[in-house]
Amino acid sequence: MFDESKIHVKTLKCKLCGSDQYKLFLSTDNIRRGTKRFFNCVECKQCGFKYTNPAPVKDIKFYYENYEESTLPKKS
Repeated sequence: MFDESKIHVKTLKCKLCGSDQYKLFLSTDNIRRGTKRFFNCVECKQCGFKYTNPAPVKDIKFYYENYEESTLPKKS
């Protein structure tokens, strides 16, 4: 079993506008996985985009049963 206390999180800037200014929108756990850790959903003060911050970047697949990494097509 995965030790949830060892999950690494990273503070992110807004993916839409690049701002690092945000406010808390809500805090929640992952009910379907029965996790004990809560994550913050924040709202960007610049553009209003909502996203998880800080986010579990490397360990994100722990929270999704059918997680598949996407890749961008190579440029020709």
